Amino acid sequence: MNINKEEPLTADHVRELLTYIPESGLLIWNARPIEYFKTKREFLRWNTRYCNKVAGTLKLTGYIHVKIKHGPKNKRKSYMAHRVIWLLVTGSWPPKGFEIDHIDGCRSNNRFKNLRLVTRSENQQNRKPMKNTTSKYTGVHWCSKNKKWMARIIINRKYIHLGQFDYENEANASYLAAKKVYHPSAPAHHYY
Repeated sequence: MNINKEEPLTADHVRELLTYIPESGLLIWNARPIEYFKTKREFLRWNTRYCNKVAGTLKLTGYIHVKIKHGPKNKRKSYMAHRVIWLLVTGSWPPKGFEIDHIDGCRSNNRFKNLRLVTRSENQQNRKPMKNTTSKYTGVHWCSKNKKWMARIIINRKYIHLGQFDYENEANASYLAAKKVYHPSAPAHHYY
């Protein structure tokens, strides 16, 4: 398939190459016709090696990436599997300003029912606490100056101070209450 440089990867092109299994969230390579290859040997080798096999590689980030040949030079480009799945199911890429979030926080769980369209701000609410933090809860940290637990939440890239608390779980409760108000579509669970 000859694709112009400006033309993005389409759902139709991906459907020629891959099959999506909604129950497992996996992408499977389809058989490729001989027209995709320069020689019969390449055709036989590729179909023997990849046809009906799971597509993609699990990266250290936890996301699955799949390489798809695309563009005028037919070079392989790496795509995040959940984005390819979104394209296959909906027929289009996510709109500008939106991301695809894994509801359960598991980056390799690409079942469509686990994917949702969110803003960047909403997607950040699904993050686990950073490893170099003083608290096991997101939005909570220890303030050594005041000897108190502090809670804060990010709204439109700005920190909103939620208060100082004697106990870590009180600060977490304050954060979770603010999360319900400011980010109602974020998952209710909290990592710790």
